[in-house]
Amino acid sequence: MPEITERLQLLRQADQDVASILNVFDEIDRVYKAALEAMGLTSAEGETVGNSASVTITFRPDESAHSLTING
Repeated sequence: MPEITERLQLLRQADQDVASILNVFDEIDRVYKAALEAMGLTSAEGETVGNSASVTITFRPDESAHSLTING
């Protein structure tokens, strides 16, 4: 998993669009965790609820598709 994290950080630094997408995911995660805490389903310091997602990001710079799929 560290390799994926490193690749995403490099993409985040190199491409503002990727940075914006990852920032949206960070905000969604923050709101999700705050909502769980507000409903009493988890505490801020305690056990967290596990979730997973599959995200495919496609880049088409020259009408060719380059994709990176991340399963978390």
